Amino acid sequence: MIANLGDPTLDVAAIARAFEVSPRTLYRLFTDAGTTPMRWLWQARLVASHRALLERPNSRITDVAFACGFSELSHFSRAFKNEFGYSPRHLNERNLRVAVKRNGD
Repeated sequence: MIANLGDPTLDVAAIARAFEVSPRTLYRLFTDAGTTPMRWLWQARLVASHRALLERPNSRITDVAFACGFSELSHFSRAFKNEFGYSPRHLNERNLRVAVKRNGD
């Protein structure tokens, strides 16, 4: 799943096929871990996008969102803010200020 984070078409059926299990079995495995396959995937995508924005302060938010498998920028922004407490734009602007300040020292 991690190797295919950027695939916006990744769904439970595709994941189940890749692991050669039924969708029900896949759900059961994730339920034992306290989540669902799609919730886990969304969380992994959000963490990957957060990391990408931190590591590359000049990144375009749209490019990062699409590279991490999000197909709708507004949905990405809402999910990001709900997860981290601030918007991707806020993180990007903060990182740019830090980078500029660091280069000015």
